[in-house]
Amino acid sequence: MNNEENNNGMALALSVMPKQPHRIISNVKNNIIKRKIGNISDGDGALMMQVDDEQDNNIDLSSFNLSTIGENLLSEETVKDLTLIQCRKIERSISNMRASLEVEDDDSSNSDNMNDLNHLLKETAEKLLAHNKHLNNNEGRDGGLSWRLEDLVKLKAYYHFLNTGKLIELSECHIVNSDDNNEITIKIQDEEYLGGIIMFCSHDISRYALRRGIAKDKESIIIARDIVLELINCLLEFDFRNGPLRRKYDGLKYSLKTLENTIYELSLVEKKEELPSPNNKNENTNSSNQPETNSIVRLNKTEMDEIHKRYEAYDELREKLIKRCRDVQKYAKQSIFALHRSDYDRANTLISQCEGIINQDLFATFIQNEPKLRYGSFSNCAEEYVEAILFQTWLRHQKILSLQDIRCNNNSADIITIEEYMGGLLDVTGEIGRYAVARGTERDVKAVRFCLETVLRIWTEIQKMGGSSLLHKKFLQKKLETLNFTVKKLEVNLYELNLLKSGSNHVDMSTRLEDDTAVGMRGDDE
Repeated sequence: MNNEENNNGMALALSVMPKQPHRIISNVKNNIIKRKIGNISDGDGALMMQVDDEQDNNIDLSSFNLSTIGENLLSEETVKDLTLIQCRKIERSISNMRASLEVEDDDSSNSDNMNDLNHLLKETAEKLLAHNKHLNNNEGRDGGLSWRLEDLVKLKAYYHFLNTGKLIELSECHIVNSDDNNEITIKIQDEEYLGGIIMFCSHDISRYALRRGIAKDKESIIIARDIVLELINCLLEFDFRNGPLRRKYDGLKYSLKTLENTIYELSLVEKKEELPSPNNKNENTNSSNQPETNSIVRLNKTEMDEIHKRYEAYDELREKLIKRCRDVQKYAKQSIFALHRSDYDRANTLISQCEGIINQDLFATFIQNEPKLRYGSFSNCAEEYVEAILFQTWLRHQKILSLQDIRCNNNSADIITIEEYMGGLLDVTGEIGRYAVARGTERDVKAVRFCLETVLRIWTEIQKMGGSSLLHKKFLQKKLETLNFTVKKLEVNLYELNLLKSGSNHVDMSTRLEDDTAVGMRGDDE
């Protein structure tokens, strides 16, 4: 009796146990959605999907995975962490060198500190080179390294000014390896050099002039004034646009005003202190014996002209790239609209035009020559292209293209980066969500289920590789938040369709989404 009661109790307990989470589609192979190009459409021209039970082995969403991308992102994260550590060391070394210049008059000590800093920079270059990161080219820097190199230029400009009375040249800022025929180990880029010398002339020289003003050393302040004035005259030819260099450049005029005011005030003091006595006939009051500082060239105008030419060429390339990228973005968006309208021929044509412009024009003409131009317009249009080709392939073949598949289509491993692929992959979930809504209005439960399965598959793979912990870019994190909302929305839509299919009255679930969104916002505020 006791055994029977125990068995009944266990059976009752098992019957009330919650079921484990399971996939919306238990067997994807038995629910393959076959695309009937150009033949199947509903009354308003929306896309239709139907189950083809005869071909249950065509596609399996389980073949899609992001493990390789996760490994690459983890490797990049390791390099960024290494760069950040080295940047902190460089920052401390620069601060130490700066303190030495301020309080010590021992040139040998300053020289030793500068040698230690150069050794640290060479060590940084070697460590990054081991991870295939070169610092002797014009590619973008990671982990704030560009800011530290700008600080380095600023420090070297101050050190050079104290020793020569001139503005340091770009060629003197590079870090060279004396053991290897003076080969450049770290190449200071034009923007890093300009940013460094502008910050030096905007801040360091003003402070230097104040200190020399305390000692009534007007000649040193005149030298500083001449450097700032010559630099302003050179930079007037540059078009910095609305960027970091523009904001830094605006500070030069205030520095020049401070220097001129200091010189004027000291000249008033000198006139009072050096008024000639009527009885002293031999006192020479002629200021012609003062050193002619204005006749000395304080910066290399030829080098600045070369930088200006390179800057203009870069700016011209950038403007052309932006205009051409607009075409790619327009064609990619139009192709997605065409796919939603079942206009497959137009979509294929537009996507082919995107591929041609990216491969033969943008990448070959601009990005290979100026790698820094990748970030911005090109990356944005590459994301749009990835989104379009992913959506096209998903509709036609019920397959999620991998990064390697897209790279094979473009015949290059460098055209589409991981970040651009991930941006397009996250964006395409929004298009799948819109498609699911369209199919839901036609009560196509199987199509909505497959849409949810696709989005869940993408979400699962992103979580497996670390989720937001590896997607540090703000724009990718925002896209990931949108993906989470899309998953929730499709789950609600499928729930509503199942209620309708069972004959229940329609239940408005929009309030559920709004409540969940409000709770999430309150959680963020807290």
